[in-house]
Amino acid sequence: MKLRFLAASVLVLSIIAPALAQTSAGKPLVTAQTQPLGKILDDVKSIVRLIDGEKAVQKFNEGIREALGEKGFTGLDLNRRIVGYGDLNSEEPEKSSGFVVIPVTSAAEFQDLLARMSQDDEKGVTLTPVDGNPGLYSVKSKNDDDNEVSVRLRFHDRAAYFGFNVADGDMAAKKLLPAAAMIRPTDNSVFSYETHFNRYPAGTKKQALGELQKLSAMADGLPLPPGAKKAIGELLSMSKRMTTTLMDDGDVAAYRLRYDPQTTEIAWETAIIPRAGTKLAATIAARKPTMNRFAGLIGKETTGGLLLQLPLFAPEIRNAVEAGLDQGVQLLGESIPEEFQPLVEEARAGLVRTVQTGQFDIVAAVDGPDAKYHFGVALAVAFEDATKLEKQLNNLYEKFKGDRPELLFLKLDVAKVAGVNIHEAPLGAFLPDDGKAIFGKNSSAYIAFGPHGIYLTFGPKALDTIKAAVQLQPAPAKAFDLVMNPARLQKLIIASDPDGEAQAAVDALEKRDELFSVLFAAVEGGAELRVRFGVSVKMFSKPLVKLGESGNAESPGIKE
Repeated sequence: MKLRFLAASVLVLSIIAPALAQTSAGKPLVTAQTQPLGKILDDVKSIVRLIDGEKAVQKFNEGIREALGEKGFTGLDLNRRIVGYGDLNSEEPEKSSGFVVIPVTSAAEFQDLLARMSQDDEKGVTLTPVDGNPGLYSVKSKNDDDNEVSVRLRFHDRAAYFGFNVADGDMAAKKLLPAAAMIRPTDNSVFSYETHFNRYPAGTKKQALGELQKLSAMADGLPLPPGAKKAIGELLSMSKRMTTTLMDDGDVAAYRLRYDPQTTEIAWETAIIPRAGTKLAATIAARKPTMNRFAGLIGKETTGGLLLQLPLFAPEIRNAVEAGLDQGVQLLGESIPEEFQPLVEEARAGLVRTVQTGQFDIVAAVDGPDAKYHFGVALAVAFEDATKLEKQLNNLYEKFKGDRPELLFLKLDVAKVAGVNIHEAPLGAFLPDDGKAIFGKNSSAYIAFGPHGIYLTFGPKALDTIKAAVQLQPAPAKAFDLVMNPARLQKLIIASDPDGEAQAAVDALEKRDELFSVLFAAVEGGAELRVRFGVSVKMFSKPLVKLGESGNAESPGIKE
């Protein structure tokens, strides 16, 4: 048991609240909780089982027996939560104080557990009664390097209260807060901790705004281009506005580690819980689900894909991006040939139009394989009124096609759908052999400029794909989502590696024919504003069937 590690559970908030001082007794600034220990153990075992099978779970159980003996976790109450609470000292963070409250079956059984954990001569802890304080113990690590933090232990109300940097007088049973008072029953995360805005010391908001004002003054003094200064100013202005809103209307900031056994997703979640009846509460409740205009590019034939929505939720962010675009074009200046100036200006204007809508979507996808074992790719990027950019490109095409015969390779207006022209570049015949094996020698690239986006596809079904893409309607999607179908990805690797040099990569993937999120970020409203960053354990899971045991994962060969 490392005391430094345990103390970190109390001190961790120092990275997010540097301006805080100690709060009033009985109302801790920070509270924390876990799921019942038995539930955590079950989740850990399910993850181990998914990644490496049942034998790995057996080894996990054997490791527990080796470390703790046949009694295992006897001494801990596996049906109750661990909780914690504490305060921060901004001037001397190392003197911040707090408690970790561990549910126990009995004091004697828990002490026996500590003894079993401490059998190693160099590890574990020792308990020493504190003179003049019956029932209070001093806790010290056998490793002297871990004793920087003062730790005390008292058993109270079927729990072991570990106090870090807590005065002996404050370890009296009557001063210990009930563990139940720290628990948010609706929180089903594996671990979470919360900071309570209404418990911040007086003057915190003023101090935080003062620090932001100092940053603004520093930024003004930096030798930066005007556009960069404006962008920084906008972002600092947003920080001031949000700080004021959170201090005035916020109730709790929550940080949670979640695991969903059904989806196998592990996620870190940050949530803002507003005070009831405030403007912030109304704003969060009114937040609609994230929609991506091009989400339909990801479907049942998708091998892998990426969905992204840029975070343009605040007007200050949009203004900062616009300032950056303007500055970028200005810096290019005379380096842009005169004939390309209108194109560059329209590209800038179109991006500004897009940014100011507050929704900038990007989706990329690889689909396949088809009946000939070929794949296709598709890309859609938000761009408001892209036909204006198309017009500038057409002007350049007409201007240069006489002097540059290679431009005649392009075929304009080969198709039209929903009033949008589609242009073609037949590239398949020019691909190297490995490219032909993946995309087919007769594949073409297509591009279209629609009212709200630019579309690009390539592959054997690229024309059908771009026609469908132009007509897509917005659909619910995560703010960021990297998706993968392992079985289809195996086939893509096989198609691109006829010599079998990437066999290790193939073997590392299981054959589950299912599209799932590998990495993701999501933003959700309702009673609270939640931002989740997660990963699917499926990406690490053990292959269900090795390559060659079933014909479903084998390439039928590359034939035309």
